[in-house]
Amino acid sequence: MKRVNYLYTVFIVWLITFGFVSITNSQHLGVAQNELGNQTKVAELIESREVGKYKIVIKYGSFDKTKHKLRFHKKNPTALIKVDNQKCYGTDGTMPRTEITSISLFELGKEYSFPKNQYNSLFEPHLGKQYYPQIFSIKEHPSTIEIHLNGGDGHGSYEVKWFIFKKSKLIKRHLFDIHRLEKLDYNNPLIITSKLRTVYEK
Repeated sequence: MKRVNYLYTVFIVWLITFGFVSITNSQHLGVAQNELGNQTKVAELIESREVGKYKIVIKYGSFDKTKHKLRFHKKNPTALIKVDNQKCYGTDGTMPRTEITSISLFELGKEYSFPKNQYNSLFEPHLGKQYYPQIFSIKEHPSTIEIHLNGGDGHGSYEVKWFIFKKSKLIKRHLFDIHRLEKLDYNNPLIITSKLRTVYEK
């Protein structure tokens, strides 16, 4: 009888012990999953390219829908058509995952920032280690600096080229949107012209 009680006690202790361990591991796993989930919402990442005395820096991060005005299709309430009253590029009716937060040009001791209208409708930029470095590039021409970037996928694809005029610091954006025939339309770029804003100057 004593042996039965002993075995029963050992069995109960075994259940409690391994049950506790299992619960503990599950809780830690939950924390790890939560932490990983939080990490997917990147606050800000930075990528840059240089040519000669010029350097372009793009900062980007997770799209925060609470900071934007969203407009959906009347017949399809899940299809996103506009962000902040603008057509959004980089998605095909889905919620963006990443957005550009700022673009800056550095020239020796000076820093210039791009006006928001040059990038605030461009989502899912092809930035980061998962993309070829050549997708984001910078070239120097006699009178301009050319910056190239791709974004989106499928019907949400786009290609953008920024031309910065060295002397006037005017910036002209050429945006090539995906064509209804599933190819980029290089004949009719969407052009926005504005001027760089001086942020810092030695």
